[in-house]
Amino acid sequence: MNRSAHRSHECFVIVDAGTTRIKTTILDTRGQEIAAAWRPNKLRRPQPLWCEQDLDDTWACILTCLQDAVRQADLHPSSYIALVVSGQGDGSRLIADDGTPVRPAIVWQDNRSAALITDWQNEGRAQQVTQYTRSVLCGSHQTAQLAWLQQHEPEALSRTWKVFFAKDWVMFRLTGLVATDQSDAGHTYLDAATRQLEPRILEMLGLDHLRSRLPPVLDAGQNTAQLRPDIAAEVGLPTGLPVVGAPLDLVCDLLGVGGFAAGVACSVFGTAGVHQVVIDSLPDSPVETGYTTCLPGKPLWVRFIPTMLAMPNIDYWASLLYGDATASSENYDSWTLIEERLQAIPAGAEGVIYLPFLSPAGERAPRMRPQAKAQFLGMSLLHDRDHLMRAVYEGLAIAAADSFGHLPPMTRGLRLAGGGAHSELLAQILADVLGQPVWAFTNTGARGAALFAAQALGLFSSYEAAYQAMSVGFRICEANPSNAETYHTLFNRYRELVYGPER
Repeated sequence: MNRSAHRSHECFVIVDAGTTRIKTTILDTRGQEIAAAWRPNKLRRPQPLWCEQDLDDTWACILTCLQDAVRQADLHPSSYIALVVSGQGDGSRLIADDGTPVRPAIVWQDNRSAALITDWQNEGRAQQVTQYTRSVLCGSHQTAQLAWLQQHEPEALSRTWKVFFAKDWVMFRLTGLVATDQSDAGHTYLDAATRQLEPRILEMLGLDHLRSRLPPVLDAGQNTAQLRPDIAAEVGLPTGLPVVGAPLDLVCDLLGVGGFAAGVACSVFGTAGVHQVVIDSLPDSPVETGYTTCLPGKPLWVRFIPTMLAMPNIDYWASLLYGDATASSENYDSWTLIEERLQAIPAGAEGVIYLPFLSPAGERAPRMRPQAKAQFLGMSLLHDRDHLMRAVYEGLAIAAADSFGHLPPMTRGLRLAGGGAHSELLAQILADVLGQPVWAFTNTGARGAALFAAQALGLFSSYEAAYQAMSVGFRICEANPSNAETYHTLFNRYRELVYGPER
């Protein structure tokens, strides 16, 4: 690209430290993509309930993606407004005082602390914490992981200087800043009403001695610093470039679809399936399911329920049923080949139902079930691979509807984000199952992070103004009334299989 194609000071570089991939996207102030690069962020499962990542490998991927995207964009250095950082939520990255990792990162898919959670529930401590956070405790949470480490790897904690969430560790590596924000800390450490750290949470869980190892929680827009000169030189960005810590990925996706009004509902179909609704008043305490976090910069909160796995269900079964050539949700063209076949299968997959609990750690939505396993039911010799694959799509959509049944009502239809938003079939099935229109957006995480940074840096006066300038449209799927009865029956059957006939 010719460097004269973009005027000075009009582009953001967004780093997304995702669960299964690292991505760098360069967007201009109209929300148009200038360049993008990504690398896989490898997950390791040394034991069945464990899920970890090598931070040195992750950092190498981040640098490579930055170099590739900057080289691809070929912009003049003055074109860059800021580097913006977001990433996966939850998890624990233990860092020594020399800045090196103490051990592999424990990520949100990890459920080694399941027995601890059960103990806390039986002792009443989990319910006490929920009174402050308006979020149920689960194995994804940093508090549970730290408690497990305290029992099983105390030497690792003794060598730990700070414990970071994913995006905050990236910010630290890029700038030296030690901080987190309200979106990542909200459902773990904060009193949801005050948006401040609640020290009694650590006391209740026997972790108060670790408080000094937690980064300070900064308000929206304060989590900014300058890019380190050595890294700027290595990746080809200008020295002194501002670096903005955006919210965690699910909130960036919400911002990217215009989710800053009460009642807006958004499903992010990525590695996890995150189903969320914006609220303007907190739920009664204690809550029995789901999580609550802050919408930074707004007097609003987000109630959300995240499944363990969403799109990996499609990747896994597409690979087994159709072969590797059409088996990745990163290859959106492959979906057309598969979905053309699935359109010929009637709604309800002629009796086949799929439970999308593919994670080795079980399921956490809407409640923790460490023993939950994926399965097909209702199969016979009359069914083929297309029936099974359609049932996978429908299982994901019904699991989403089940999650929304435990959340405040959506009032403006469903906004679909993440990799799943590229699938026309998934969007249509969601609309039919929910009986609501679905607006499918793409590249929402990067756009939401850029929108946040633009408002934080004063380029726009509000999220709404930034969204108007940077939104790039969406695809609408209306619900098909002829499928309503089929999916109502399938939804009830799903809940009977998951919860038993009494529910």
